[in-house]
Amino acid sequence: MQRTRYKHIAIGSKVEGDTVIKIKKPTNEEAYSRTWTGAVRFQNPKWYDIYLSDGRVVKDRDLHQIITPEGEISLGVVQ
Repeated sequence: MQRTRYKHIAIGSKVEGDTVIKIKKPTNEEAYSRTWTGAVRFQNPKWYDIYLSDGRVVKDRDLHQIITPEGEISLGVVQ
């Protein structure tokens, strides 16, 4: 299993110049695993929905750290 880098995303953080205003669990059943009986287990989602001030909603798994040539670190969406 490959180790993933930890990303700290909080309300008020900047993502591509916009501010994070809300972080919620997704309502989509694909974000959750199923139990052995086949029912959806609405705990520990595979991603969280990040709501930005410009109205966009991105998944936290799509955010990556971007380091500028000046050495500044920011978060950006990589498709």
